[in-house]
Amino acid sequence: MHYAAIKFIQPDQTILIDSGTTCLQLAMNLPTHFNFTVVTPSPLVASKLMYHDNIELILLGGKVLKSAVMALGATTNAMLRKIHFDSCFLGVCALHPNKGLSINQLDEAETLSTMIDQSEQVIVLGSSLKLGKMGTYKVCDSNKLNWLVTDSQSEEKILQLLKAKGVQIEICVD
Repeated sequence: MHYAAIKFIQPDQTILIDSGTTCLQLAMNLPTHFNFTVVTPSPLVASKLMYHDNIELILLGGKVLKSAVMALGATTNAMLRKIHFDSCFLGVCALHPNKGLSINQLDEAETLSTMIDQSEQVIVLGSSLKLGKMGTYKVCDSNKLNWLVTDSQSEEKILQLLKAKGVQIEICVD
């Protein structure tokens, strides 16, 4: 999935990369032939980018949610509100066409919502296993998402409902 997301990154952009395994894979395969800025709440993502000369790296601070290995909460959200992102790459816990993007941690939901509010384009990276599901805490409505990058196992009905909400779909090669 991460390879299909790389096409959304352009020279001189400021992008945000969320935490999680798919976002970590994206970080490990970022372009090296042009300059851009990466902002992340994830120490793991940041550690993969330390030696990329073409990337200006900003690691967000705040309370760390150990289970997600990411900074979140009031301090993180205050930092996020000071940055404009050309593109935001989010991992998916649960994405339902009618109920939107959701997660199971309240503080994380608030931080993800702030990331989305600060972004021109929101690209969610989610396998078919996470589509049609709902978490406890809502992050945003589906119509706030610009792109879903997913695998070919995704149910066509769910994809059509997301398209009806304005979400463009990118199916990656498995």
